[in-house]
Amino acid sequence: MKKILLAIVVFAVLAGVGSACSSTGGDKGAEDKSGDTTASPTVASTKGKQPMRWGNWELVGKIKVAKGYDGEFEPDFGVKNTGNEPDTGSFIVKFLQGKKILGTADCTTALDLSGTSVSPGKDSPIRCDDGDKFQTGWTEITIEDGTSF
Repeated sequence: MKKILLAIVVFAVLAGVGSACSSTGGDKGAEDKSGDTTASPTVASTKGKQPMRWGNWELVGKIKVAKGYDGEFEPDFGVKNTGNEPDTGSFIVKFLQGKKILGTADCTTALDLSGTSVSPGKDSPIRCDDGDKFQTGWTEITIEDGTSF
C-alpha cells in the first residue's frame, strides 16, 4: 500500500513540474530568434546585451538624444514588437550617470495617441513627452515598460 501511495505522490509531483515547465506565463509570447530561450528582461540598458530587449520589445537602430525645443530630453528611436500579439508600447527612458538619474522621458508607440497597436514582427517609431530638463554627461540609457494606453 505504501508503494502505491508513494507512486501516486511521485506521479502527481512530476505532472505538476511538467505542466509548470511548459507554461509560457503572461509574457505575451516574447520570442527570441537567436535560440536563447530565456525571457527578455524588464529593463534594457545600453551597457547590456545588444540589441536592447525588454518585455516583448526590441530596439531598432540606435537611440539618438537631442535637447528638445522646450529644453527637455528628447530621445528618438524605433522599436520592434517581438511578441505574438498586437501591442501598444509605453516606455520609460532613463538617462544615467553611474547610478544617478539625470533625467527621464515617457515614450509610446502610439504616435497619434489613438492607441493603434503594433503588429507582431513590425517596427514602430516612438514619440516621447514629459521629458526632464536636458543635461549632458549621461553614461547609460535604460528603457523599461511603462503603463500601456
